[in-house]
Amino acid sequence: MGIPKELPAFYTKVYTIVDDPSLDSIISWSESNNTFIVWDVTRLCAEILSKSVGLGRNYKRFVIELECHGFKRVIGNGHLDEYGHDDFVRGKPHLLKKMMSQAWTERMEIIAPARCKARARRKRIAPNLEITKARPKANRACAKAIKASVKVEDLLENLRI
Repeated sequence: MGIPKELPAFYTKVYTIVDDPSLDSIISWSESNNTFIVWDVTRLCAEILSKSVGLGRNYKRFVIELECHGFKRVIGNGHLDEYGHDDFVRGKPHLLKKMMSQAWTERMEIIAPARCKARARRKRIAPNLEITKARPKANRACAKAIKASVKVEDLLENLRI
Protein backbone atom coordinates (compact mmCIF):
# COMPACT_ATOMS: atom_id res chain seq x y z
CA MET A 1 0.00 0.00 0.00
CA GLY A 2 1.43 3.39 -1.03
CA ILE A 3 1.44 6.76 0.65
CA PRO A 4 -2.00 8.43 0.46
CA LYS A 5 -1.93 11.23 -2.12
CA GLU A 6 -4.13 13.68 -0.23
CA LEU A 7 -1.66 14.12 2.63
CA PRO A 8 0.23 17.38 3.12
CA ALA A 9 3.69 17.24 1.58
CA PHE A 10 5.47 17.26 4.95
CA TYR A 11 4.21 13.82 5.96
CA THR A 12 4.99 12.23 2.61
CA LYS A 13 8.45 13.78 2.44
CA VAL A 14 9.44 12.67 5.94
CA TYR A 15 8.11 9.15 5.38
CA THR A 16 9.85 8.86 2.00
CA ILE A 17 13.18 10.11 3.38
CA VAL A 18 13.09 7.84 6.44
CA ASP A 19 12.03 4.88 4.28
CA ASP A 20 14.83 5.41 1.72
CA PRO A 21 17.55 2.78 2.39
CA SER A 22 20.17 4.89 0.58
CA LEU A 23 19.86 7.49 3.36
CA ASP A 24 20.21 5.06 6.28
CA SER A 25 23.58 6.54 7.32
CA ILE A 26 21.86 9.91 7.73
CA ILE A 27 18.32 9.08 8.87
CA SER A 28 16.61 5.71 9.27
CA TRP A 29 13.93 3.69 10.99
CA SER A 30 14.74 2.49 14.49
CA GLU A 31 14.49 -1.18 15.45
CA SER A 32 10.95 -0.60 16.75
CA ASN A 33 9.84 0.50 13.23
CA ASN A 34 7.67 3.32 14.62
CA THR A 35 10.40 5.86 15.34
CA PHE A 36 13.27 7.21 13.29
CA ILE A 37 16.77 8.30 14.22
CA VAL A 38 18.79 11.14 12.77
CA TRP A 39 22.31 9.74 12.68
CA ASP A 40 24.10 12.64 10.99
CA VAL A 41 22.60 16.11 11.49
CA THR A 42 25.25 17.82 9.35
CA ARG A 43 24.59 15.62 6.33
CA LEU A 44 20.82 15.82 6.88
CA CYS A 45 21.04 19.61 6.62
CA ALA A 46 23.43 19.63 3.66
CA GLU A 47 22.01 16.79 1.58
CA ILE A 48 18.29 16.75 2.41
CA LEU A 49 16.94 19.84 4.16
CA SER A 50 18.74 22.30 1.90
CA LYS A 51 17.16 20.66 -1.18
CA SER A 52 13.65 20.06 0.16
CA VAL A 53 10.92 22.68 0.31
CA GLY A 54 8.73 22.50 3.40
CA LEU A 55 10.93 20.47 5.73
CA GLY A 56 12.60 23.47 7.32
CA ARG A 57 15.57 25.59 6.35
CA ASN A 58 17.76 24.16 9.09
CA TYR A 59 17.71 21.38 11.67
CA LYS A 60 16.08 23.47 14.40
CA ARG A 61 13.22 24.40 12.04
CA PHE A 62 12.92 20.74 10.95
CA VAL A 63 12.48 19.68 14.58
CA ILE A 64 9.85 22.39 15.11
CA GLU A 65 8.00 21.16 12.01
CA LEU A 66 8.15 17.58 13.31
CA GLU A 67 6.60 18.66 16.60
CA CYS A 68 3.93 20.73 14.84
CA HIS A 69 3.01 17.69 12.77
CA GLY A 70 2.53 15.40 15.78
CA PHE A 71 5.95 13.79 16.20
CA LYS A 72 7.35 13.40 19.68
CA ARG A 73 10.98 13.22 20.72
CA VAL A 74 11.86 9.79 22.10
CA ILE A 75 13.79 10.03 25.34
CA GLY A 76 15.68 7.24 27.03
CA ASN A 77 16.74 5.12 24.08
CA GLY A 78 20.28 6.46 24.00
CA HIS A 79 19.74 8.45 20.79
CA LEU A 80 19.59 12.23 21.07
CA ASP A 81 17.71 12.67 17.83
CA GLU A 82 14.97 10.04 17.76
CA TYR A 83 11.38 10.97 16.88
CA GLY A 84 8.21 9.00 16.51
CA HIS A 85 4.46 8.73 16.57
CA ASP A 86 2.16 5.75 17.13
CA ASP A 87 0.89 6.09 13.55
CA PHE A 88 4.26 6.67 11.87
CA VAL A 89 5.08 3.02 11.19
CA ARG A 90 7.43 1.38 8.71
CA GLY A 91 5.50 -0.38 5.98
CA LYS A 92 2.18 1.25 6.94
CA PRO A 93 2.03 4.63 5.19
CA HIS A 94 -1.78 4.54 5.18
CA LEU A 95 -1.64 5.35 8.92
CA LEU A 96 -0.25 8.79 8.08
CA LYS A 97 -3.81 10.02 7.46
CA LYS A 98 -4.74 9.14 11.04
CA MET A 99 -1.56 10.81 12.30
CA MET A 100 -2.32 13.96 10.33
CA SER A 101 -5.87 14.06 11.67
CA GLN A 102 -4.69 13.74 15.28
CA ALA A 103 -2.01 16.39 14.83
CA TRP A 104 -4.52 18.73 13.17
CA THR A 105 -7.01 18.31 16.01
CA GLU A 106 -4.35 18.95 18.66
CA ARG A 107 -3.09 22.00 16.79
CA MET A 108 -6.57 23.47 16.42
CA GLU A 109 -7.28 23.08 20.13
CA ILE A 110 -4.23 25.23 20.83
CA ILE A 111 -4.01 27.60 17.87
CA ALA A 112 -7.58 28.41 16.87
CA PRO A 113 -8.63 30.21 20.07
CA ALA A 114 -5.40 32.24 20.13
CA ARG A 115 -5.67 33.23 16.45
CA CYS A 116 -9.32 34.20 16.80
CA LYS A 117 -8.55 36.36 19.80
CA ALA A 118 -5.60 38.00 17.99
CA ARG A 119 -7.73 38.62 14.89
CA ALA A 120 -10.42 40.25 17.02
CA ARG A 121 -7.82 42.49 18.64
CA ARG A 122 -6.33 43.47 15.26
CA LYS A 123 -9.73 44.37 13.88
CA ARG A 124 -10.67 46.01 17.15
CA ILE A 125 -13.76 43.83 17.26
CA ALA A 126 -14.62 42.96 20.81
CA PRO A 127 -11.09 43.45 22.19
CA ASN A 128 -11.96 41.53 25.35
CA LEU A 129 -13.25 38.51 23.43
CA GLU A 130 -12.93 35.32 25.39
CA ILE A 131 -12.65 32.16 23.31
CA THR A 132 -14.02 29.37 25.42
CA LYS A 133 -16.18 26.30 25.09
CA ALA A 134 -19.13 28.64 25.49
CA ARG A 135 -18.32 30.03 22.01
CA PRO A 136 -18.20 26.88 19.86
CA LYS A 137 -19.42 28.64 16.67
CA ALA A 138 -16.60 31.19 16.84
CA ASN A 139 -14.06 28.46 17.49
CA ARG A 140 -15.37 26.38 14.55
CA ALA A 141 -15.34 29.36 12.22
CA CYS A 142 -11.74 30.17 13.10
CA ALA A 143 -10.71 26.52 12.79
CA LYS A 144 -12.32 26.41 9.31
CA ALA A 145 -10.46 29.54 8.25
CA ILE A 146 -7.14 28.19 9.52
CA LYS A 147 -7.75 24.82 7.84
CA ALA A 148 -8.47 26.57 4.54
CA SER A 149 -5.28 28.63 4.77
CA VAL A 150 -3.24 25.51 5.51
CA LYS A 151 -4.77 23.80 2.45
CA VAL A 152 -3.79 26.76 0.28
CA GLU A 153 -0.25 26.71 1.70
CA ASP A 154 0.02 22.97 0.97
CA LEU A 155 -1.27 23.43 -2.58
CA LEU A 156 1.25 26.22 -3.20
CA GLU A 157 4.03 24.10 -1.73
CA ASN A 158 3.13 21.20 -4.02
CA LEU A 159 3.25 23.53 -7.03
CA ARG A 160 6.85 24.57 -6.34
CA ILE A 161 9.31 22.63 -8.44
